[in-house]
Order: sequence, then structure tokens, then C-alpha cells
Amino acid sequence: MSQITIEPGNPNDFRDGALEEIAFIIESIEPGPIRIHSREQRGYGVTWWEVLYIWLPYALMAGGTYVGTKAGDKIVDALTDDLIEWAKRKFKKDGESRRPKYIAILGPDGETVKSVLVEKSKEEGQILITDKTDEDKKKERRRQLPPA
Repeated sequence: MSQITIEPGNPNDFRDGALEEIAFIIESIEPGPIRIHSREQRGYGVTWWEVLYIWLPYALMAGGTYVGTKAGDKIVDALTDDLIEWAKRKFKKDGESRRPKYIAILGPDGETVKSVLVEKSKEEGQILITDKTDEDKKKERRRQLPPA
């Protein structure tokens, strides 16, 4: 894998150029080839969370384990911060929607590098951010990279 891949959990959750906006955000941090891949929806797509997967290229990984270099950490941190800001803007744009936004940054083997849940609290204007990385890593559940 030599490109970053953006994959929505449910493509119907991301309309009006949202995935292209995410690609632009990513490219501003980590220039290079980016592809948007949507799997064919199976089932009813009733997950409450809006799910977004970002697959990092092998260049940032070693043997399926995240390389903890300063440069690599900065890239993942910058991606996470900018995607959290995007999720906050999406809450404002969606108005009354309270659906949480789950963002997972994955390595080429499908293992979680970083994951966060961005939620709108019951109190107006409060956005809660939960780091789900450790919890997701414990699940030992790996997604398969979408076909090229």
C-alpha cells in the first residue's frame, strides 16, 4: 500500500463533498496519493456512530506496528487534531444531529494506530472527545484493507 485510503463506514453518512474535504485535510499534512474507497453497504447501516477509517501507507509503519518516531507521531497527531476539528464543524453543519463521529487511523494490516470518538453532549455547545486507541487495540480486531 503506497497511498492513504479514506473509507467511510457507511458512505451515506458523508455527503456534499465531505470525503473530498477530508482528503484535502490529509493532503495538507501528508502530501501524496490519497484514494477514497466506499465498500458496498451490506445490511441496513443502522450504526448510530458515523464511522471514518483512514488507512496509513506502509511508509509510516514497520511490520504492522506504528513507528514511534517524532516525525511519525507528529503526522498522526496532526491528522487526529485536524479530523477532530472537521468532526466539530460537521456537528455545526448538521445542526440538531447528535450522532457521534468515530475516527480510526489504521495501519496497513488493519491494526488501530489512533482512534477517537467525538460526541456532542446533552449540554448545548459541549463537544466531548474520547481517545479510544487503547480500547480498540485490546479488541484485537483488524479491518481488512479495501481492495485497490
